[in-house]
Amino acid sequence: MWKAFKYFILMVLLIVVLLGVYVASEINNDIYTWHEKLTLEVETPEGLKTASSVQKIVWRHSHGDLVFHEARGVFSSAKGEAAILEIVPGKYLFALFKGARGAEQFRDVGMYYADLANMLRKANPSQAHPHYKLSIKENVRIIKSPKGRPFALSKQYYPLLVTFKDINDPTSVQQVDPDNFAATFGPDIKLKSITLEITDEPVTTGKAEKVLGWFYNVDRIVPKSQVASYYSRKEPIPSKGDFISYSLWRKK
Repeated sequence: MWKAFKYFILMVLLIVVLLGVYVASEINNDIYTWHEKLTLEVETPEGLKTASSVQKIVWRHSHGDLVFHEARGVFSSAKGEAAILEIVPGKYLFALFKGARGAEQFRDVGMYYADLANMLRKANPSQAHPHYKLSIKENVRIIKSPKGRPFALSKQYYPLLVTFKDINDPTSVQQVDPDNFAATFGPDIKLKSITLEITDEPVTTGKAEKVLGWFYNVDRIVPKSQVASYYSRKEPIPSKGDFISYSLWRKK
């Protein structure tokens, strides 16, 4: 009786192990990472001013027969902080993680398929295959191939650009029109370009916290009382995670 029971337990364990192996083989999460440098170039009466921020991008490709349809696909995340440029003393330009059109990440899959594909067509037509004919792995290889060669972002893929009327007051945040910097920063100041570059440089940290001394003393950038006005203007709402990615927040 005892031997039969032990045999039964062993068979159950074997089935569980085999089932686990099968499930693991049918649920796949491929992870791809790289570093990007976002650079701002602004023309001022004092000359060209530039600032950069390096961010780590992670793509997770979920696929497999046992993965729910809604959970399949490529999901992106970023680690780092906004690019920050002091235009005039005490007046800063921030290029956030959020897109100007309200996307959670401005660097979404579509941006690469559009801008990088166009760049590759000009540089090497033989590599410019339609993205839908390539695997995710091959697309990532193409994305990472122009390492060290910055390219200008199309305006439709610009990050959300903001400033603060008073750098010491988080509620004074305001969106900056990329076509009219003079309205925010003064005459003869205009955006020259926003470029993106694949790089091996380390992720930028610490700059945003130095400029935004209040960052860890507030719960949100835009007060709840102002949220409705953003919706009425159809403007994306800046959040703290758009300035410094949540993964880098200092523990309280």
